[in-house]
Amino acid sequence: MINYRDLVERYMAIWNEPDPTARRRAVEELWAPTGEHFVQTFAFQGYDAIEGRVGRAHIQWVRDGGYLFLVGDDLAGHGNLVKFSWEMVPAAGGEAASTGFDVLVLDDEGRILIDHQFNDPAVPSVEHNELADRYLAVWNEPDQARRRERLAAVWAPGGTLVDAETGGTASGLAAVEKVVAAADARIAAGYRSRRTGDADGHRDVLRLHWELRSAEGRRAADGFDFLVLDADGRISAGHRFVERVEPGI
Repeated sequence: MINYRDLVERYMAIWNEPDPTARRRAVEELWAPTGEHFVQTFAFQGYDAIEGRVGRAHIQWVRDGGYLFLVGDDLAGHGNLVKFSWEMVPAAGGEAASTGFDVLVLDDEGRILIDHQFNDPAVPSVEHNELADRYLAVWNEPDQARRRERLAAVWAPGGTLVDAETGGTASGLAAVEKVVAAADARIAAGYRSRRTGDADGHRDVLRLHWELRSAEGRRAADGFDFLVLDADGRISAGHRFVERVEPGI
């Protein structure tokens, strides 16, 4: 079983590590040999490229800038995915100078295959927000036939959904629709999911935060979803994290 907390703490420690030899060793322990690190405009693959990226960031922000990188309090993982926020704070104390968010995709041995790194707040994108809203509309649709139409429009036929709330993985449109249909009671009671803030993405992934509100506006749940897209822009894999749920919802 993967210890997500330990993994993320070790990951964050490499950005603060002053010794190049120790930093390189930690990179090789954390990443798979063909592992990748993605940011908005650059991609780094393999130990040399990743260690170089981390080393340059350390020199700029930690050694010369006087900052430290710290893990946020929203760490969560299920299956081969772990997500967490982070902040860059003055080593002497004070307000965060920068914040960000990472999603790590792991192999069967718990090593990093892909590290998707985002800066916060997200840069507004009409394309990203429209896709996120179409995705959430599937969860909000009370009519079964219409829901299936919405689902087929955004999801690849062989796509999967890993849902932390149910603890299972659904494969194929019919199985995914069953998971979504489990929310029918909430929809009937007037609850709807809506995006909070801007969605964000790069390359073939999209991240979004959402909340569940009643018809009267009461917030009943919060969550985070991470979507992997195919070449046609449809969802090939969805990962759903429910971060907070009020009792009885």
